[in-house]
Amino acid sequence: MSANSQIIGRLRSESDDGLTRLLGLYAPDGETVKLIKKEQERRRTKAAQKKFRQFHTPKS
Repeated sequence: MSANSQIIGRLRSESDDGLTRLLGLYAPDGETVKLIKKEQERRRTKAAQKKFRQFHTPKS
């Protein structure tokens, strides 16, 4: 398993607050910071999609 795969696996299991903490820990490593920011954006997008579906799905 590559280092990036291990990091991505860890990010997926980390809480939102944990992501912010990890961002501070890995600040000098530009590649890891990109992965953390990408995961944060993925979560924001997923939450927005869920909210959109909640209000725009036809009720039976």
